[in-house]
Amino acid sequence: MLTPILGTVTFVAIMIKRYLDDYIPLKVIVKHKGDKTELIIQTKRKTTHINIENFRIKEYREVLRWRTNGLEFGRYRLGKYTGKYGEVVSYAISDSGLLIDDVSGERYYLAFDSIHEVMDTILDCSIKEKIIEVRKLCPQ
Repeated sequence: MLTPILGTVTFVAIMIKRYLDDYIPLKVIVKHKGDKTELIIQTKRKTTHINIENFRIKEYREVLRWRTNGLEFGRYRLGKYTGKYGEVVSYAISDSGLLIDDVSGERYYLAFDSIHEVMDTILDCSIKEKIIEVRKLCPQ
């Protein structure tokens, strides 16, 4: 009798953990290479390289309208969304962040409490590389 309920609860817990590991940024690295700027988002399970073409400060309400494949609760908005700016991959753990256009045409939304540090580093070309810690990974 409890087996289907426990199976469902286990499945949901695994799916939530997967989204958290895929989309919560642990660190963000900004690199300036000549006139190009690269942003690297490292999560527990993957690393995403973004060659920045353009970026702007946006509230999540403007960018993330409909969740197409992701997780949303509290200030967390993780995964793929669509909205006013088309399809966006979101790494949002705060309400205000950066909407970033990649040179390949993809869009990313990055939001966390110290997002101003990322913006300042992107704008300051004298900094060749800077690592911004977002979250500490707890020892296992």
